[in-house]
Amino acid sequence: MKKKPNMIEKELNMIRVSLYEETKDMSPSELVSYIKAQTEPILKKHGITPVSGVQGRVTENKRSAI
Repeated sequence: MKKKPNMIEKELNMIRVSLYEETKDMSPSELVSYIKAQTEPILKKHGITPVSGVQGRVTENKRSAI
């Protein structure tokens, strides 16, 4: 019996690749700014206050995988 492809997984992988391509040349600081700009309207709409991390913790030569 042939297994059907998981369309949700395919769609998520396409989104991951798209986000990677859009942000791959950004420095960690630029990436943080980009993510904050993308999420701010959603947080405001739903009244969510993000928890602050350690200030100045972004390192220019490292990028975390999400």
